[in-house]
Amino acid sequence: MDGSHYRGGRNGRHAGYAVSGLRNAAHEENGVVLSYVIPSGSLRQTTLRTIVYNHRAQGGQIDGSYDEVRLVITMPMKLW
Repeated sequence: MDGSHYRGGRNGRHAGYAVSGLRNAAHEENGVVLSYVIPSGSLRQTTLRTIVYNHRAQGGQIDGSYDEVRLVITMPMKLW
């Protein structure tokens, strides 16, 4: 990422994401999603999903670096 030629600023909006001083800054995102659906039994059709995500930013980028792990459980529900 090279922001040395950036002349924007959107009238003061998004001022925290000023890229004008960035040179050779890296930015990358990676993610993996694993899912499993229970095929039978009392929890039939329940979906278990694991999401592993990481974000890397360098050079003073406002979004920074972080890791995220989520477990999402989706269960069917009969209303009527």
